[in-house]
Amino acid sequence: MLKLLSLGADFKKAVDEKLAGKVVLVSRRALLIDVNGTIFEMLSSKMPRSTISAVLSRSELKDLPINVGDPVNFRESILLNGIELSPQNAEVWAWNLKKRYNLSKRTLSKVSEKIENILSMRHPILLNEVRDPLLRATLEKIYLSFSFCKSYFEKEPNQSMQAVLDIVGLGPGLTPAGDDALAGFLIGTYYFTPRDHPLSGFLNGLRNEIGCKTTTAYSKRLLGLAVNGISNEYVRGLILGIAHQNYYALTINSKKILRLGATSGYFFLLGFMKGLEMIAL
Repeated sequence: MLKLLSLGADFKKAVDEKLAGKVVLVSRRALLIDVNGTIFEMLSSKMPRSTISAVLSRSELKDLPINVGDPVNFRESILLNGIELSPQNAEVWAWNLKKRYNLSKRTLSKVSEKIENILSMRHPILLNEVRDPLLRATLEKIYLSFSFCKSYFEKEPNQSMQAVLDIVGLGPGLTPAGDDALAGFLIGTYYFTPRDHPLSGFLNGLRNEIGCKTTTAYSKRLLGLAVNGISNEYVRGLILGIAHQNYYALTINSKKILRLGATSGYFFLLGFMKGLEMIAL
């Protein structure tokens, strides 16, 4: 019997408000639901929780009798093409992190190096097993954008901001690689940038501009969360691991993130690392 294991806080709010929507994507481990232009997720038990997700008691979702276009109604239960899911016993999952953690530049440099080592294990596989010239070009563009920003965000803030904004929507897929990298960058800098750091003003301007850029509806939703420092439970574990200098938690959660999607986790961690490198300058 299909059950709800958990509801993200934002998903629960949509249920409590008795909203309705429709299925816009069906994949192996996720159903995406559009509710008045806002995307929510219904995920398999293999996926990490987030504030916009409902996690189901099945590891595979593609064989469910659900198709794109099917209506979804949030009432006392979630009604999905004849399937009724009661939220009564589902755990409510919330993000609940403080806004800033004060770490030394030396500590952040050490963290960046550890993440870089984890990424280096995935890098040859990413480029050699996925023989895609677009992916290679995307990776190069992302590196160049962050490198330019790192060097010139103080002297040339407008050009640096444009360099970063240019990666929004860059690459194929439901969440383009550029968006994944930018989400990581936004999350890392959100929690570890000191208030008096020269990067702070630049980041505030960047967050204000991201909503104006064009990308996929799902990716736009995730970027909107990242602007406010919100992601999934693996990313939450990574942030807490760094904040408490628990390098075992850092490593475990980084590896979990790496396994998300074909390349999404890799590019997220890459952007996260680049953000920490800029803070540690």
